[in-house]
Amino acid sequence: METTIIMIAVLVLGAMALVVAEICTPTFGVLALAALGALVWAVCLAFMLNATFGIGLIVVLLIGMPVFIYYAVQILPKTPLGRHLALRKAQAPAGQGTPE
Repeated sequence: METTIIMIAVLVLGAMALVVAEICTPTFGVLALAALGALVWAVCLAFMLNATFGIGLIVVLLIGMPVFIYYAVQILPKTPLGRHLALRKAQAPAGQGTPE
C-alpha cells in the first residue's frame, strides 16, 4: 500500500514535470499526452486502493492542474529560458518610424 501511494505521487510529480517541459519545448503535444497518461495511471492506482481516494485524487487534479499550468505559464517569461524563448519588442533605429 505504501509503495502504491509513493508510485501515485511519483506519477503526479512526473506529469507536472512533463507539463512544464511541454510548455518550454515545441513537442506538439507529445509530452502533454505522456503527462495525461501518467495522470490517468495515477488515478487508476488510486481507485485500486480505495474509491474515496480515487475520487479525491480526481478532485485535487481537476483543481490543481489548471492552477499549476496557469502559474507555470505566468512564471516562465521571468526565467532565463523564458526570456530566451519570448519575443522581444522591436527596437527601431533612430530616424526611422513615423514622425511625431
